[in-house]
Amino acid sequence: MLIATGSDSKTREIVKSLGHAIVEPVPSLFTFNIKDKRIDGLAGVSVENVTLKMDSIITQGALLITHWGLSGPAVLRCSAWGARILFDKKYTSPLTINWLGTYTFDSALEVLQRNKDWKENARKKVSSHSAFSQIPLRLWKQLTNFISDKNWGDLSKTELRKLAQELTAGEFTIQGKGIFKEEFVTCGGVKLSEVDFKTMQSKMVDNLFFAGEVLDIDGITGGFNFQSSWTTGWLAGSGLGEFFFTNPR
Repeated sequence: MLIATGSDSKTREIVKSLGHAIVEPVPSLFTFNIKDKRIDGLAGVSVENVTLKMDSIITQGALLITHWGLSGPAVLRCSAWGARILFDKKYTSPLTINWLGTYTFDSALEVLQRNKDWKENARKKVSSHSAFSQIPLRLWKQLTNFISDKNWGDLSKTELRKLAQELTAGEFTIQGKGIFKEEFVTCGGVKLSEVDFKTMQSKMVDNLFFAGEVLDIDGITGGFNFQSSWTTGWLAGSGLGEFFFTNPR
């Protein structure tokens, strides 16, 4: 028998009744619902490379601001690696964003100080002249809103440090999963240590095979989940074929 029923809860109960352990499924690969004035009205704005930190999870990649919060590869990876953490926290958690990707506080502060020291910048508004080309101007204006009336030449050391902190370790709050799409996949399912991955046959029950999302497998993007289903399906089909060939009736 081959079980390839995805995340169907009734099938999980049947598998459990056969003696298999089931890792409790939880949502994975979802966007973040975040309401914050710093990203309000910026739907469609993207940043090519950011670093996110949520609890012990750190991810890096592109980020997209949406009508309801944040999406993009960096967010989806964070939701995948942190699926169980977020589930336990009821999808409310602090999120730290480094809008500059790999910049540290000190390296960002150095760039900001140089911008302040340039004579040609002295009378230019901070909000209108970004120090970092990777941050879209619309986003830059909102991240620098607390000094929107200041010229570069007038910034104090305290203001420069506050801006460096905002750019490299901005504090946001996840307030739930994205409002339009619950999730792409679930993590959880049949415990992997109980399956022979050469044939996808159960180690607990003779003549029982598994494939797809019924297993405790989930990828960090949707494409990996398709590949997992195709690969385990091929292995299970080959395993079944070999079983019937070597055990003819």
